[in-house]
Amino acid sequence: MIKRQKSTNQQGFTIIELMIATSILSVILVMATIMMTSIGRLYYKGINQVRVQDNVRSISEGITQRLQLTNMAVADNTDPTQVKAYCVGKTRYTFVLGSKLGGIVQHVLWRDTLLSGTCRASDFTQPGDELITPNARLTAFSIAGDSPYIVNIGVAYGDDDLLTNPRGSSDGTRQDAADGTRVQCNGDIGQQFCATAYSVSVITKRL
Repeated sequence: MIKRQKSTNQQGFTIIELMIATSILSVILVMATIMMTSIGRLYYKGINQVRVQDNVRSISEGITQRLQLTNMAVADNTDPTQVKAYCVGKTRYTFVLGSKLGGIVQHVLWRDTLLSGTCRASDFTQPGDELITPNARLTAFSIAGDSPYIVNIGVAYGDDDLLTNPRGSSDGTRQDAADGTRVQCNGDIGQQFCATAYSVSVITKRL
């Protein structure tokens, strides 16, 4: 009769080894999730930043071309109401500072053609273009001087709680928060949904 000996060389994972491996895998998955979340936030932050920068650049370029070519002075509507206007030649810019487009206001920066009379804020009944992207606001908009003109334009994207001093001041110049900095993102949770841009241009008429 032949006796067979059982092999004692069988190898496997112990419970402790399995727990260590599971822990390492969990840490790797958590780190990968955090990295993917951060990448997603940076992606949306970048999109919003490009959006407001394009807004400021396109507005500035349009105003620059008109100021360089027009022979008519800029007229500032001094009506004390919230809605104000600047007219460059026959082009009228009706604007509201500090109010988010898509909220309670119909338009934030509306460009149309002044048909006749003095420069007054548009009632939005004639054809025109909204120059601000949805969910954004003007933090600064002013045209000062007389060749050279100084043009201030500020745009912020995001809700009030994501911005410092989101309502700004009422004079249309560069908006400053209480700590002396201009309107900017707070940097808290949700900062991927916030972006700001600001520009100052000095423009001289072409001879």
